[in-house]
Amino acid sequence: MDHNSDSLADLTPRPKPHVDRCICHEVPFQDILDWAADRGETTLADIEDQWGCGGSCGMCRPYLKQVLETGESRIPLMIEAS
Repeated sequence: MDHNSDSLADLTPRPKPHVDRCICHEVPFQDILDWAADRGETTLADIEDQWGCGGSCGMCRPYLKQVLETGESRIPLMIEAS
């Protein structure tokens, strides 16, 4: 067994997981951004009314907030420490 190749594999950065959609409604955040671009100010309530996102399990709400704040459609996975 080649220990050098094993240690190099450990150094290879793993891709960081991202969230890019509301899982409950399968709505990509990019679709929401495109829709919001044609409006004035868009709120989480507007998104829930239009798409249903944020109104089911609610796990996408912090991601939707960041999508609206940053204009990015891929948000790094948020892990809550317990």
